Amino acid sequence: MRLLLFLFVFWPTAALAGGIHAGIPVRSVPGIGPARFQTAQLGWTAPVERGGLVRVFVGQTPEAAAQWYDIQRQTVTRPLPPLSMSADQAHGDPTSMVMFLDGNVAVQVRADQGARDLAEALRAAIVDEGAADWPAPPSLRFHPDTNTYTVDAPDAFHISFEGGARISRGQEPLRFSAPPQTVTAWDALGRASVSR
Repeated sequence: MRLLLFLFVFWPTAALAGGIHAGIPVRSVPGIGPARFQTAQLGWTAPVERGGLVRVFVGQTPEAAAQWYDIQRQTVTRPLPPLSMSADQAHGDPTSMVMFLDGNVAVQVRADQGARDLAEALRAAIVDEGAADWPAPPSLRFHPDTNTYTVDAPDAFHISFEGGARISRGQEPLRFSAPPQTVTAWDALGRASVSR
């Protein structure tokens, strides 16, 4: 009977919390400028049009996002009080700094003004459709006739790489005379997949 009461009281809350989301569009969130892609572990950033910066992390699991969230909270110089917001966790000062964690999505907003409004806009922009379909990692294709490598990431919104010797400039496809150590492909919802 106690177990049944526990499930009745606590199960609905657990079922409605966070979960797995597809991400946040890297374009089209009002008040946020163009995305700058970092690493798969750091996520992406974007300037705030009225001054400031947002950091967004979309993890494959809620645990990955929670770890990112905890690390970001530790880097803040002053403790952030809990904040009431429609998310699994939220902390901050509504004017200048707000952080929230919702399932596998974590966000930090630093703004000259209106941090909470921007955080709410980012929270509202979370997309759930396609959450189970994490983008495939990019791959390198070797071309023996030219002794070069190209990146294969057909659905990528942005591609970044470390190392290698790039020989193409401008638009895709990326072409290398020596292969990069890692290639990261970002989709339009801010999910990063890394070559293996």
